[in-house]
Amino acid sequence: MKKTIISDFFVIAIITFISAILFFFRLGNTALTNWDEAWFGSVAQDMAKSGSLLAGNWNGQIFFYEPPLLVWLLTLTIKIFGESEFWLRSVSAISGVFTVIGCYVLAKNIAKSRLAGLLTSLIILSDIEILFRSRQINVEILLTVLLLWSVIFMVKADEENKYRWIIFSAICLSLAFLTKRASPVLALPAIGYLLLRTNLSLRAPMKSGRGNLIPLVIFFTTFIIITLPWYLLSYLKWGGQFINEFFIGYTLNKIKSVNASVGASPFFYLNSLKHAFKLWTPILILIPLSSFKILYSPLKKALMIFVMVFFLGLTFAPIKSSWFLLPTHPFLAILLGYFLVSIVKFTKLHKRMKGFVNLSLLFLAVTVSVWQLYHFRNDYIVPDTTNNQATISRLAGVMVDKDQPIYLDDEYLPVAVFYSRKKVIPLRFSRTANPVPSLTNIPEGSLVLTNAETFPVLKSATGILFDELFSVGDLFLVRAKGIRV
Repeated sequence: MKKTIISDFFVIAIITFISAILFFFRLGNTALTNWDEAWFGSVAQDMAKSGSLLAGNWNGQIFFYEPPLLVWLLTLTIKIFGESEFWLRSVSAISGVFTVIGCYVLAKNIAKSRLAGLLTSLIILSDIEILFRSRQINVEILLTVLLLWSVIFMVKADEENKYRWIIFSAICLSLAFLTKRASPVLALPAIGYLLLRTNLSLRAPMKSGRGNLIPLVIFFTTFIIITLPWYLLSYLKWGGQFINEFFIGYTLNKIKSVNASVGASPFFYLNSLKHAFKLWTPILILIPLSSFKILYSPLKKALMIFVMVFFLGLTFAPIKSSWFLLPTHPFLAILLGYFLVSIVKFTKLHKRMKGFVNLSLLFLAVTVSVWQLYHFRNDYIVPDTTNNQATISRLAGVMVDKDQPIYLDDEYLPVAVFYSRKKVIPLRFSRTANPVPSLTNIPEGSLVLTNAETFPVLKSATGILFDELFSVGDLFLVRAKGIRV
């Protein structure tokens, strides 16, 4: 047992080291991007300044887009390390590292094979979507790691018959509901299935019939204690505004909307998986063919329930985005690693030369993963696309008076808000409830962020004279002088 623990610690240390290199390499070399990075960053910026933890404020409006856990973590990061891009993104990078560790732990546990854990780690480390999301500020990778560890702790509870694992599982699920609005609901069937199994396994030590309900009571009590306060306090403070914006506007209405850029194809998520797993996709397709064997194992069945409920739920929802499916990626990697080990174990060569076959399989997996990481590196190490936007927004923030807004004749609103640290009034595009103002409502003396393409249109449409103060690339910072005579 002691030797096994030491071996696992050594393997996890190596996995953690490799993960840290992939997720933290050049993490702070680029400016925050539009939308989510600078959006969540600016909300945390405001929360760190105001000290109000119930809800952040973004560009003059209460931020009800997502529950607050990510913003809380970003606010803590700002308080400790400042507004460095590296440290803000480190929340996602750390989530990515623990996702990889969790994949190893759960795969080894379910398959009873360290090789399965290693294969799963290599697969998830070369998952392009996991890599990309772990290197940017977003709620999806935080949600993914929380749901993964909720399942891991529930599996531990089923195996060890100890209540503490049920509490840990409930804590992770609670935090998932404080991370994202709707999709954690899709994890409930799989976690509920494991919880019922745990409830059955914990009956033996109980002397009375009432004891059979203890695991369920512990789980739901923990869940309610952690999850309910934020929702209840938000309702008590903002009432109908919270219901209308959070539950109806950003949750129900968004689910029913269609993302114009990706459409509503029922095959969208199949293509998303193909993009994420790349060379692993052909083997991934074979998993359903082995499902009859997987379904004999309750733990593997739970993983299949998780994947299928998420996949079908998101496929039938009108709105689609590749990152919505991210929580299923660790479980798909686990099933893939288990499948590879199972196939090899049935070969005659494995029975005769077990060590050689296992090393060969591991070498092949390393080769595929390394080639994939190198060949598709531009898909997850994103080039700097907002540096000029950040530079000119930061300058505008320094030049404008404390209570004076900046006008934006462009579409990089979150970046402008984050780097200027001022209220920014968009002249062309906004995701908020506030309407875009008329171009003629630009007061004299106001600073305007514009660009080479739209600046002539701005001058023609408004009839306003502008002084050009600063330029970087094709971006301009100008000041409104007054109406042209």
